[in-house]
Amino acid sequence: MRATHRIAASNGFGDSIYLRAMALHLTDRGARVIVKTKWPVLFEDLPVEVSAKAEGDWRPAAFSPRHTLDGPYAQFAGLDQFSICCRRAGIDEAVDLDIRWKVRNRALCRSIRRDAAGRKIVVFQPRKLASELTPERAAIEAWLDQCTFFRVRVGSPVFVHTGEGSCDLDLYGRTMPSDLVDIAVEAGDVFFGELCYLHILADALRKPSVCMLPRSAAESPVWKHLNATRLFRHSQLASVVYAG
Repeated sequence: MRATHRIAASNGFGDSIYLRAMALHLTDRGARVIVKTKWPVLFEDLPVEVSAKAEGDWRPAAFSPRHTLDGPYAQFAGLDQFSICCRRAGIDEAVDLDIRWKVRNRALCRSIRRDAAGRKIVVFQPRKLASELTPERAAIEAWLDQCTFFRVRVGSPVFVHTGEGSCDLDLYGRTMPSDLVDIAVEAGDVFFGELCYLHILADALRKPSVCMLPRSAAESPVWKHLNATRLFRHSQLASVVYAG
């Protein structure tokens, strides 16, 4: 009899990218997988069931980076964020952070590459709505102004502000969620911005990223433990910088 796994992600797009990697791992092993996600588009090509409710025997495939890995979370000491989420979901063996995404909108990706005219492409989104981890606008703009790569701005008005930072191609509010993954897979060379799904995509795709946190986070007892080793599976490809 096949094992059944019911695993639920938080609301973030990045959380469901983690969830997709777990679903791939479990279905590869012949399990029945039911997922709860706000982003069903990430699972349309997988042999999984998508549920709108997490009632019954569900496991949370999520863990807040706010928590230090001591006290009640000492069992996760030394693990990266994705590995902790896997443990929370009841998966104790090693799981590959991979999404195996088949690009759908190749025309969009080709047009970005054509516009870049051979330059490396950095994909970024403006700041999220205000939070403790939101860098100053001037810090983001300064990084983008000095960047020599072809700068592609993405994001949705529902989640982030617009107009922040220099860009060469503005796709803000003009793409579907699946387009964003397509761009990451097929066009993006580097990813930049505050902590968000773009860095999780970069991690899953083994591509470099620069995560900017506010300088105040380095001094905060809540956030000062954050670093590339804790946040990312492939930490050698990721940089965490404090500015603003």
